[in-house]
Amino acid sequence: MFRQHRRSCSCIVSRRSTPIHTVFSKRTSARLPRLPEALIITMARSFRPYDIFWILPILCFMSHVKCQANFGDNIDEVGFGGDVVSKNEDNRFADMGQVTKDTYDVSGGVVTLTLNVQDTIGIKEFWIIDFEPYRYNVDQLPVDEGTGRLIAANTGPCSNVYEDQDFNTYLSDDYFQNRSAVELGAKDLFTEFTRGTVETNQTRRNNKIHFKGSMATWFDCTESDGQTKVWQLTSDASSADELEYRTMLYAINVRPKDEKNDAAGLSFVQSSIELIWRLSRTAISKLIISSTALLQPVVEFVRVSAVFDNQGEPIATQAHLHIRFRTVVDSEDQMVTYVQNSLLYIADSESLSHGLRVIISEPPSAIFESPWCEFLLDQGTGQQVQCNQLWEFKVILDIDVTGHEENRSPIDASGVFEFSFSEYTCVNASGGFDINECGDPIDGDPAKVALLLTIQTVVFIQDEEEDQIAIMLVALKGADNQELSVEGARGIAHKENVTLEVKFSPAILRADYTLDLQLFMVCRGEEYVSDQYPHGCLHAPSLDRYVAYVDEQFSYTPRIYNTSGVFEGTPYDFSHVENDFLQDLAFEGYVEEDEFQRPLPVPVHRSTFVNLALSGESQKYVITNVYRLVEKSARKRRRDATIIAKTVVNDDHAVSFFHDHPFFHRYRRDIDDSVREQHGQRYAYTSMGCPPGATHKYMDCHCPAGTEYSARSFQCEIDNHVVTNEIVEIEKEVETNVIQEVGESGACALESSVVATVISWCVLVIF
Repeated sequence: MFRQHRRSCSCIVSRRSTPIHTVFSKRTSARLPRLPEALIITMARSFRPYDIFWILPILCFMSHVKCQANFGDNIDEVGFGGDVVSKNEDNRFADMGQVTKDTYDVSGGVVTLTLNVQDTIGIKEFWIIDFEPYRYNVDQLPVDEGTGRLIAANTGPCSNVYEDQDFNTYLSDDYFQNRSAVELGAKDLFTEFTRGTVETNQTRRNNKIHFKGSMATWFDCTESDGQTKVWQLTSDASSADELEYRTMLYAINVRPKDEKNDAAGLSFVQSSIELIWRLSRTAISKLIISSTALLQPVVEFVRVSAVFDNQGEPIATQAHLHIRFRTVVDSEDQMVTYVQNSLLYIADSESLSHGLRVIISEPPSAIFESPWCEFLLDQGTGQQVQCNQLWEFKVILDIDVTGHEENRSPIDASGVFEFSFSEYTCVNASGGFDINECGDPIDGDPAKVALLLTIQTVVFIQDEEEDQIAIMLVALKGADNQELSVEGARGIAHKENVTLEVKFSPAILRADYTLDLQLFMVCRGEEYVSDQYPHGCLHAPSLDRYVAYVDEQFSYTPRIYNTSGVFEGTPYDFSHVENDFLQDLAFEGYVEEDEFQRPLPVPVHRSTFVNLALSGESQKYVITNVYRLVEKSARKRRRDATIIAKTVVNDDHAVSFFHDHPFFHRYRRDIDDSVREQHGQRYAYTSMGCPPGATHKYMDCHCPAGTEYSARSFQCEIDNHVVTNEIVEIEKEVETNVIQEVGESGACALESSVVATVISWCVLVIF
């Protein structure tokens, strides 16, 4: 809503009258700018009583932005000299309604803004709704101070002042009437006025001002100069995955100093609301496959970032992608090279406009310049040596989500990247290939790798009072690095290591804060990810959940309100989970650098947990996490950072200003409130339960006798210890029998302790 305590201090001076009327904001008092001592002495020596009439306006003008006081305070309380008689205080705004926001949203690409504008019955007043303050241009004020006439051209192109009008008309209770988009066509934004009714025994009429239109129209508003965009970029290049714009919308109440005299001057008071548009993108690798069994691709990462033009302005319809994957050749003497210019992108959506714009970089095709093989043991058997190679690509995609925006809801632009590789047979000497001995590529079509990728775009459109910290999923990956959060993903096996990565928004706060994990829980039951259970696994019975991490200082009260706006959040702390089964995390931490100690474009909080079967059957499990923001100890929080602070979950997965008004003032209490809170999040995935033949017993799968659960295959396999013991017993029995037979025949003697040798030697002698 429009905050009345944000009224700018405004000094209203009529050019045709002597009294000076001052309207102050409902903020804490502040001192006027300090004048140089020499100037004060000079002024004191030459001061004449009637000089007050020219000094006060000058001081008032100088303090326009900085002076703030409680409404009705005496002037001495804002730092100017002694008391000026109280009758000079301006009380004509004591009985005044307010402007509030009913709706600010986007759906299907259509932006809706509805303002409730309260008209006080029987009071001469007019509300100006504009993206610039009343004194934007002191030489062309919205109301002519000499005639009292309302001048449309002296307000912004997107204001609600659509016509010039005389003093007695626009100030009357009857002036605001129903108006259509055609009637409001002189201005560029508002599309409808709706005159309200007055409830019995009430003194206010609730009128409505509406905008309903495209995002392009909403973002095309300028100030009176016709050039300066009202939306200003508040993110920077360091916020790689996120763009943010903000604007101030002012509600200005204008009232005559003398209701019967249009030339007596006007007073005004203004409040404002800060509107936010934020676009956040995440790249999700859904699947990567190869056209040949010889070549196994594994995604390392896919990172998305913003694209900027030559002037440093972001291009919201483009996205920069950095792709890195690894290929594993299932052979000890083969490697691959990239086929130059083979990269293709095939978009799978006809409704969403996106495609490959440009390839920034790709690997060379010459075998001598290709990535070297890193020889590693086969993860499946741990016996065969395989060639591992890393491949990196950087591209720019066109992604235009115009017409598809849904507030806080992910918009998916999916497609398939194709890469071709030539295969070579080489000589493996001393653990490495001699490239000179690799010869020509193997005959046949090149091997193809296909990467199914989704660029997920989330648009936040809200005002500052609705703005909160958002915890957003980056990746949920299994032991084979496959993404498991997307629809159709494979299930997660019992005792499989799973890595969860999240980021927080607004991105501009990442320079000053990190994410700290407070709680990590897993429970069974898809219902715990629904709104019916807003606390997630904290609702689940103890036997249906386990804890992977809990901080001893854990304290969480979710923001939950009923339909009447009454807070109903239930507080939780350490005592609620201290008796739960504990399966410690394998890793958790806030990661800001890659493996080469280079800064990550988007830092993430990473947790690696061990998935435990909570039943023998395959079913949906839910992860419930709670995080808090912690100020970085190595640096001081920026005092002028933009304020910013419900969560987005995919279940399937500065420009200079020439005027004198403050822009995007950071109210510390807003961000401090948000930072102090803990932020919960829930994610669903499929757990496979126990493998065939196994039985489930309290958090574990028990395999049949003679078998054991394999950490590689996640299946019940023959127990090697049992097999080894059986073989030893058989060997002992065979050895005993052979010795007895040889002793009886006298045909041979034992000359070796190795049973196999004994048996072979004896057989030869006997025959």
